[in-house]
Amino acid sequence: MFVVVAKDGNNLSFPVAFGMVVENNLVSCTWFLMRLKEIIGHGREVSFISNMDDVVSSCIDDVFTDSYHGYTCNSVHKYLCTRVGHGRSLETLLWITLKAYTRSIFEQSFARLSRDAREVLTDIGHPKWARAYFPIIRWNVLGMEVPQFFSVLSLNQRNVPIITLIEGIDLNGHTCSCGKWRSLDIACGHAITSTRHSNMHDLVDMVQVFYHADVFKLVYQTQTIHPVSPPSEWEIPDP
Repeated sequence: MFVVVAKDGNNLSFPVAFGMVVENNLVSCTWFLMRLKEIIGHGREVSFISNMDDVVSSCIDDVFTDSYHGYTCNSVHKYLCTRVGHGRSLETLLWITLKAYTRSIFEQSFARLSRDAREVLTDIGHPKWARAYFPIIRWNVLGMEVPQFFSVLSLNQRNVPIITLIEGIDLNGHTCSCGKWRSLDIACGHAITSTRHSNMHDLVDMVQVFYHADVFKLVYQTQTIHPVSPPSEWEIPDP
């Protein structure tokens, strides 16, 4: 599964698109990014932040040739540790360097890193990971916060065939493979979404007639069922 999220004005994650593919490879990733490009359109200044070890990283520059692409801080930290080892001092200095707003502060903290660490980070390229060197506004995006729905779906279903992730809906037969519509005779969320997208059915027709308000009112207009009056109107006999 591929997921794209953006930051809204409140610095919260806003889901943009997701795609379910057979295999997480270059072909699938390129297909997904091409569809994303059709949605975003041309002429926009777009920035992407992805993990270093993600297959998406190798495709973004090929599909979005005029965009800016950086790496998440966590993935840079993980990559650096695999090359030079772990250490509390290394982690502290790295995060100061990553988060620096100005190049002068960046250079001061960067110089305090070990020689091996500086060589690894230089090979990556400062604009790819350092906020001070990112060519345009990075919008304070240092990591990736995938909405809970996508993260749970990805963890629980990543080894499940795609067909099991897609609900089969028959709008004319009032059925959905989730089973909810047939059980309750009320359209499930999948059916409602499909109806709104296709614009071929009225949502009122997606539930059985006995759920309609006029039928509900008609039931209580009969002489055999009398609604209970409020307590203030009760006639309580003497004991």
